[in-house]
Amino acid sequence: MQTENIVKFIRANYSDERLAALIAHCEDGKLIYGSCCCLIGSANADHALSAEWITAGKTHYDDARLLPYAIAAEREFYNLGFGTDHDDYHSARRERLLPILYAERDRRNPPEDEPSREEDEQCVRTTAAS
Repeated sequence: MQTENIVKFIRANYSDERLAALIAHCEDGKLIYGSCCCLIGSANADHALSAEWITAGKTHYDDARLLPYAIAAEREFYNLGFGTDHDDYHSARRERLLPILYAERDRRNPPEDEPSREEDEQCVRTTAAS
């Protein structure tokens, strides 16, 4: 299952706040492929995230498809729905996407009780220098 462009798209186009909103949208079971607030469209939605198309004509989704990594990430997001026992492709996508979203959130904001990667590296350098 290829997801490298999903990760690149999220890192390039999602603020921490937008990422938190996407996680909530996914956890609520509302993130689907084929909505203006899919993985791609949620990056720049100008309305509350929804599982439906909100506006007619040119939308934020059209603009989002022009963002870096969007087309490749959209293809990978689509493919997340296949090759599972799920009859519901949207559920399969959410189930596979959530760990990616959580990992990005934790990469940006490491849990307080665990040292960050930078802290780990600093500890190794300090210990090695002693």
